[in-house]
Amino acid sequence: MEKNLVAQFQYLPNEAGARVTTVAAVMGCSVPTVWRLAKAGKIKAVRLTNRMTVFNVGSVRDFLNPQK
Repeated sequence: MEKNLVAQFQYLPNEAGARVTTVAAVMGCSVPTVWRLAKAGKIKAVRLTNRMTVFNVGSVRDFLNPQK
């Protein structure tokens, strides 16, 4: 199922949220790296419940493709 989410990441709207494992797969990094980037404010994390956090797809795209 994770592969399917990664393949469809490009079609998600910027306002959508993606789970940490999907973001790590899209970025080609580890899950702890995603958490470090969120803590540093480089990607936006939204806590939905005590046990569920999603990452803003638009902020992940902005991080991967910075404007010059």
